[in-house]
Amino acid sequence: MSCYWVAEVVPLAVTSFLPMIALPFLGVLSIKEVAPKYFADTNIVFFNSLMLSLAVEECQLHKRIALKMLTYVGTRPHWLMAGFMIITSFISLWISDTACCALMAPIAYALLEEIMIPKMSSLKDKEPSDDSENGEEKKLDTTRLSPRNRGICKCMMLLVAHASLIGGTGTINSTGPNLIFRDNLEK
Repeated sequence: MSCYWVAEVVPLAVTSFLPMIALPFLGVLSIKEVAPKYFADTNIVFFNSLMLSLAVEECQLHKRIALKMLTYVGTRPHWLMAGFMIITSFISLWISDTACCALMAPIAYALLEEIMIPKMSSLKDKEPSDDSENGEEKKLDTTRLSPRNRGICKCMMLLVAHASLIGGTGTINSTGPNLIFRDNLEK
């Protein structure tokens, strides 16, 4: 079985369900003994939280919440960071930490691009060129930022991850260890 995991003979999702089919077929265990292990409460809750994160991503709820937050806090760095921490922690209460980071990190990066691109120094570009005329979009280049602005960019990306973990401690379904702890506590 480990060869299937390492070599990825079939997709990993299929590999994970092979024991459920193979064990009863080979007579090792009955289906009544194998199925409860796959459909335990912990697995179902985690699966449902991933479905919820897909629904949030599909309806762009995370972007709407972030934009609404911007109208309240503005673009001053300390308020922006506090607002992003609150929003990320709140979203992480309802979906898994990983999914929350995957939702909020691109928003934080896009926001940083909008705020920091005008602040990029033109030290490396002696002649100003308008990249939008060439059909190219400007990208955030942190090497062309002042040390303070570079620190703000690093801090913003790190706080998304940390706020997600902080929010993840608040509910059972937001992180895997909480689910496992609940499952062990019930036994």
